[in-house]
Formats: sequence, C-alpha cells, structure tokens
Amino acid sequence: MVCNQDNELIAYMQSLSTPNSVPRPFLDLGVRAKFAWEIWKSRAEA
Repeated sequence: MVCNQDNELIAYMQSLSTPNSVPRPFLDLGVRAKFAWEIWKSRAEA
C-alpha cells in the first residue's frame, strides 16, 4: 500500500475484522502480571 502497488494480499488483509479488545481491568492485570514475572525471572542478574 505504501509503495502504491496492487497485491491480492492487501485486499485480503483489509477484509479481516479488527482484533477483539480485552476489557481494561483484565488488560491491566495481565500487564502487571507479565511485568512482575519478568522482574522475578531476572532477579539473579541484579
């Protein structure tokens, strides 16, 4: 699309639906859990 070239995959990708969004409380919980997990995994490096 940026190069103004036609490609069949561009039309296919545009026809796909948008991703489902995760409700904010669950998203926040997941981000905090992932961050805590990464800190816990790297505890020996400090």
